[in-house]
Amino acid sequence: MSCLLASKKNYLKQNLLTNYQVRGAFANYVDEQKSDFKSIAASGYGDQSQASLSELQTLFAASNEEDFDDTEYSGVMTSEEIKIKKEDLKAVNAEWKAHLKEIKALATNLFIELQVLGFLPK
Repeated sequence: MSCLLASKKNYLKQNLLTNYQVRGAFANYVDEQKSDFKSIAASGYGDQSQASLSELQTLFAASNEEDFDDTEYSGVMTSEEIKIKKEDLKAVNAEWKAHLKEIKALATNLFIELQVLGFLPK
């Protein structure tokens, strides 16, 4: 939907169409595509997505129970495992940011030293 809003803003910036003309063009496009949308809905596309969503919600709910055993190796983690992973990620991010800061400082120092020694072109 955000793509459509961006397109609308682009058309309005060009001053070729008014806001109402852009809305009308979009409404006409959607009206022309109605049969395609109905065909997609009739094929059960939405039903399959809903079933998958329900299955995932059930897995996530079960993963927090004490007797959860992931025998099917679904990849679903418990809330505690997710918390640990987030903490690990936070620590690793802090570490690489510190390394990046150190590298930037070293690069600055190297540049200054090369400049003082006259090794940089003028």
